[in-house]
Amino acid sequence: MVLEVPEYTYGQFKEIAVTRLAKEKVDKYMGQVIAEKVWSELGSDIHDVIKVGRLSESVEEVSLIIKLMKSKSRTKYYKFP
Repeated sequence: MVLEVPEYTYGQFKEIAVTRLAKEKVDKYMGQVIAEKVWSELGSDIHDVIKVGRLSESVEEVSLIIKLMKSKSRTKYYKFP
């Protein structure tokens, strides 16, 4: 049996992200910034939102952390000769 779960809409994702980040003591504005950037650059994985929220101490750091996460995901399965 395969259970298919529909993808979040952006509105649902943002609401879930901001609510979840509040539990991590991330303020609402920063949570909204993180949700928007994760959605547009990484996709709809709420786990990425939590990672970025835990690592970011300022709005300026959000883009840097996402950039690092993107570069890591590209090299994750690359096998060096």
